[in-house]
Amino acid sequence: MTRDEEKLFCDYAAEQISEEDFRRLHTLLEQDPQLRIAFLEYMNTCAFLEDSASYSEELLNHSTESDPAPANILKFPVWAIGAAAAVALAFVTWTLAPTAQPDSITTRVIASHNVSAEQSGQAFTVGEEIQLNTITLESGLVRLEIPRGVVFDIFGPAKGHFENETRFHLESGRVNVDVGPQGKGFTIVTANAEIVDLGTRFGVDVDQNADAKVAVFSGEVEVHSGGGPADHRLLTEGEGVQVDSGGKSSRLMSITMPDEAEPDTPQFNQSSQFEIRDNLTTPDNLRYYGIINGGMREGAKVYTTHASVRWRGSANEPFPVDLVGADLIQTFNSDRNNERLTIDISVHTDSTLFVIFDDRYAPPVWLRNNFIDTGKTVISGPWKPVAIVHDILPDSQGDFYVTYRIWQTQLTADQTIVLGESIDPEFR
Repeated sequence: MTRDEEKLFCDYAAEQISEEDFRRLHTLLEQDPQLRIAFLEYMNTCAFLEDSASYSEELLNHSTESDPAPANILKFPVWAIGAAAAVALAFVTWTLAPTAQPDSITTRVIASHNVSAEQSGQAFTVGEEIQLNTITLESGLVRLEIPRGVVFDIFGPAKGHFENETRFHLESGRVNVDVGPQGKGFTIVTANAEIVDLGTRFGVDVDQNADAKVAVFSGEVEVHSGGGPADHRLLTEGEGVQVDSGGKSSRLMSITMPDEAEPDTPQFNQSSQFEIRDNLTTPDNLRYYGIINGGMREGAKVYTTHASVRWRGSANEPFPVDLVGADLIQTFNSDRNNERLTIDISVHTDSTLFVIFDDRYAPPVWLRNNFIDTGKTVISGPWKPVAIVHDILPDSQGDFYVTYRIWQTQLTADQTIVLGESIDPEFR
């Protein structure tokens, strides 16, 4: 125990602790299990001394007729004993009922879309600076600029509070955080994990079971959970994990991504009309599939990585109208040479499934047998001069584009189809 921590203990016991120091003490106790044990032992010792002093004074009063001098001991008032008992109970249920009161911080409202916060009585007027601690949204989106240049989106229904200007406790719902150079270290706290920003854009969603989904859109974050060293993860762009109520983390298979064209409409946990899974189960694979409901269009982002690579109409051709408004699945191109890859797609309603396949390669058996070639094409790019475009000449602007052929099939409700590897082994 440091001298500073000992002084906080002493000030608390003597009912001399300031509001700021009380919050600091609570934060230290929340972060350090050993310090919580030391605190309880200190409180118990104080209580024992107080009881002993009371007993000694009572004996002295019975043994002399004169008034005794006050005992020169550490005073531990009744309210502090009660507080110590309450804190001890809070330790037992720490993850269920944190006791710290949130700090108010100064925020500026950047955007507000279809917000309903009637129960909390909060008003979010664009351009105004407001003091915030607890945020409760029934619906809608609020975008805030908080200290150190952090841009903070919260999607209703959601609830949480600021512990301070660098920590936000998310109880339920979704937040997206865009952290600038000065905001490194900003942390989202959930019941089972802490997500520490290392200079990035990321999203966190907490569902009704308190499971936390974490996805990195760019940069890096650290995810600290209670499942042991293996559950302390460094995530980079395009990676995600799900942390369950026991603190154990696992790969996040897919998430609903914000649509760049309509950023306020989709929800992180918005349900889709299909589910997607693959067989990439190695421990180091944490890539997720990004789903943009209705997001397929000219200029849509192709991958969960490679931000500059976009879907576009082929030269001198409009973007295929059949694709516009379709639900878009963003993949990750690192799986293109995996010979054992399988992807299962299950649809909940009658659907048309499009597969956009690299036109440089012969279509594999699973594609030829289950899909129809529409004869239409699209392109992706611009690409940097990397291995993927090694056999493609740049256009007049020096940019590289890959041409794809569009295949389609019809699926009925509750049907599952299996997609295989990208390149037919026969043609390797």
